[in-house]
Amino acid sequence: LLNAIYSAKERIWIVTPYFVPDENMIQALVIAHHKGVDVKLITPKDSDHLLVDMVRSSYMRELDEIGADVVLYEGEMLHAKAILFDEIGGMVGSVNLDNRSLFLNYEVVSFVYSSEFIESIEGWMDTLMQDSSRGIEKPSKGREALENIMKVFAPLL
Repeated sequence: LLNAIYSAKERIWIVTPYFVPDENMIQALVIAHHKGVDVKLITPKDSDHLLVDMVRSSYMRELDEIGADVVLYEGEMLHAKAILFDEIGGMVGSVNLDNRSLFLNYEVVSFVYSSEFIESIEGWMDTLMQDSSRGIEKPSKGREALENIMKVFAPLL
């Protein structure tokens, strides 16, 4: 996954309900954006887990502040997981972008390198973005402090 992020030259479009990356992954996405890669994170405006929302906000804001496209889906709970890398391929499966899914649970993903797959997933992601808002609001000082405290628990989520 990290190799695919570092290798991307045009785009990395991510759909995930729970975005709680480890430092390696967030750094890879930041570097990709600075290289000119179109980094999009499509995630529900509000997930179905308040604790995860508290932890993920600082990571989402970090991407938003550097100019990556943080897209907040405003429809029903978005529980899909997919990533597109350039026009080369993509990843779909049950893995969320969090430590538990990536390193503890027995999650399953498929890397697919089919132009039909890429076109289909891209169309679906475009549809998701039509029912979405963009950007993360700056939190109050209290919320920011609570989010920073909650990041301690990020490896457990």
